[in-house]
Amino acid sequence: MAAKYQVNMVMGVVERSGTNLYSTVIFWDSQGKLQGSHRKSTILHSESPLWSPGETPSTLYATSSAGRIGGLISSDNRLPLLRSMLYERGIQIYCAPTADATKVWKASMTHIAVEGSCFVLSANQFCRQSDYHRYCVEEEEEEKDDAVVSPGGSVIVSPRGEIMEGPRYHGEYVLSTDLGMYVIIHFGNYLNDH
Repeated sequence: MAAKYQVNMVMGVVERSGTNLYSTVIFWDSQGKLQGSHRKSTILHSESPLWSPGETPSTLYATSSAGRIGGLISSDNRLPLLRSMLYERGIQIYCAPTADATKVWKASMTHIAVEGSCFVLSANQFCRQSDYHRYCVEEEEEEKDDAVVSPGGSVIVSPRGEIMEGPRYHGEYVLSTDLGMYVIIHFGNYLNDH
């Protein structure tokens, strides 16, 4: 799809390797070539029956036609040392796919944008009960096909901490904005001058 539309594409996926499942963020360049991936390293207690942690701490990072793109997935975004690895590489576009729709998540994305002097793009899933296969649904919940399971909350934040687009909840949305990469240069200079 990245090659077909000639776009850089970052997305969260369920990755299967042998008998293990990983929550993974992957990046394809505009030619459709896989440029990198990051397996979630912090597994929450409630996730441990299903998910495996990534073997070694890593980050997703690559240089693209749009700039230096990278990111982490889900709760790994709350690990300062992993974020620092991206900041040290001069990340410009920080991607953070998640399933966390809380207000705290939006605050975290704003903090990361300012801390890293980068744009933050956080894609959050929106899904209803009817999006799941019947064997995943409890009998008493089958009647609630239109019930929202994950409300979304995708957001784009500027290096100044300004919300550029979103967050959008309770529906399927495509967020779009001109990032204006000059802001990174100006904002970075502002920080260096003071």
